[in-house]
Amino acid sequence: MKNLVYCLLLCSSVVFADIPKYFGYDWIDPYPNTAMTVYDKVKSHTNLNVVHSFTSLGSSACADGKCALNVSAGQSDVYVDICPNKTSDVECIKTSYQNIWGIVSRIKTSANKPSAIYLIDEPFYESALKNNGVYEPYRYSSYVCTFNEALTAYNMSIPLFTILADNQYKNPTFRNEIVNGIPSTGCSVGVKSTVDWIGIDNYTWTTKQQLLSAYSTLDPQKKFKWVAVPASTYDVANSDVMLSMYKEIAEIDNNFIYIMNFRYDSRVTGGGSDLDKAIRSFGEYIIYLSK
Repeated sequence: MKNLVYCLLLCSSVVFADIPKYFGYDWIDPYPNTAMTVYDKVKSHTNLNVVHSFTSLGSSACADGKCALNVSAGQSDVYVDICPNKTSDVECIKTSYQNIWGIVSRIKTSANKPSAIYLIDEPFYESALKNNGVYEPYRYSSYVCTFNEALTAYNMSIPLFTILADNQYKNPTFRNEIVNGIPSTGCSVGVKSTVDWIGIDNYTWTTKQQLLSAYSTLDPQKKFKWVAVPASTYDVANSDVMLSMYKEIAEIDNNFIYIMNFRYDSRVTGGGSDLDKAIRSFGEYIIYLSK
């Protein structure tokens, strides 16, 4: 109750600038749970949740564009992956480009189309994009290019996005690739090798100045739409931290399109007393703010 009262007092002073279009959770379908099991708990306050399998994408949780589809690399044969269980770039590329076309083909025939594709979390750290422990230059942007080629071939327009680790956006080489893509000879004429949305994963930020400083360093020209990733699991946040971040995001006049609470945590969304209902997600925050 104390935090709810605090929220209502604090929210009363908020001036909305440009509320992001989308807000929701990553990992509403952690294996072996079904997407609907979790979606029933969060559907009142989310409009774009990330799922990781075609089974989940086909569920009613993803009807009417309510899901983004995560595509991983080298992680799992349970979820959508361009090279399941591969631990190096030299192994991954044996099947990855062909698999990307297969993934896009399945998206085309899926009853529910994703509103976005979350293409490889923190790609520069991914073992399947490395040789001898070193990231293979332009491998990620080549995958973005191939996805865009396939989407175009199947007459689909779906934004691609990724989330970078804090040290990735600060790395000049990685930042150059994300912002500028692969050199022109590496992608067909007219096909983009850059994502459409970009996010930075840092769970310690609590002010809009911190967010804007980081995103402006990564994308000073606002070439991309931005994805905010607040600390949203109970392990790395508490009520005051989450409330402060949501308040700051709501006040920013900027380029943010999506607030993605990273991973599903039943202690946050499940109706317990760990966190007040009003601040389990940005969507809950907006609902309570509008009352």
